[in-house]
Amino acid sequence: MQGVKDFVVKEILIVIIMGCVYTNIEMIFRGYTHPSMIIVGGLCGMLAGLINDITPEMKMYKQCILSAIIITFIEYVSGYILNIKLGLNIWDYTNLKFNLNGQISLIFSFAWVFLSYFAIKFDDMLKNDLCRKTMFNNKIN
Repeated sequence: MQGVKDFVVKEILIVIIMGCVYTNIEMIFRGYTHPSMIIVGGLCGMLAGLINDITPEMKMYKQCILSAIIITFIEYVSGYILNIKLGLNIWDYTNLKFNLNGQISLIFSFAWVFLSYFAIKFDDMLKNDLCRKTMFNNKIN
């Protein structure tokens, strides 16, 4: 049971860290962000890392494509809830070609492929370097 608890705590920390990184990227490129993007961006980053953890034998480009598909799905669902249902208007892609209901765009889906590579590598760094020094991996022989 301790292993499950450690896994959950570690992944929650990954969501928070990835979410903070993502919101900073949005601030740099858009000039603004929304607090909900910590959760949405963090979830996407965590899932990209889990793809790599679960299928390490899969070629990196395939992991990035799969990650981008998952991120695009999360972007659509969160956009539908946050922007359409709740009316928060956090983003609107209606002016971009190849968009679906203004919530996802093919252009951004391609960007997610590229960003997934960095999310996967950052996740590896967090898990391999930082988490090794924490309570999660402190085993006394």
